[in-house]
Amino acid sequence: MEIKDFLKQAGIFLKDEGINALKSYINEECRSARENQKYNDIITSIVALSDAGTKEEDLYELLYKFWRIDSRELAKEYISLGRYVEWPYGRLKRLLKSMGYDNYSIIKYMKEYDVRKK
Repeated sequence: MEIKDFLKQAGIFLKDEGINALKSYINEECRSARENQKYNDIITSIVALSDAGTKEEDLYELLYKFWRIDSRELAKEYISLGRYVEWPYGRLKRLLKSMGYDNYSIIKYMKEYDVRKK
């Protein structure tokens, strides 16, 4: 086999491997994006349901019914984050907005007082 033929075969192999690696990367990014979107959708749903006055026990049922979350521990994590972090955070932002704060001032306030952590 001549060097020219060997390099040609190696180039084809590397090209195919590059395409496979790219496909794998794209598939992983798509999977990750779907998971992130699902997570955000669940938290947004919990915030909206909390705003509507839905009881915590009903949230567990709704998480199972619509998102097929049957792990009580996982559901508790979603509810804790949505109901006890994101919901009050959003309400505080709306309050500050109604008091005349602009978006920059709201962000500065939230960071200055470390609202999300508290």
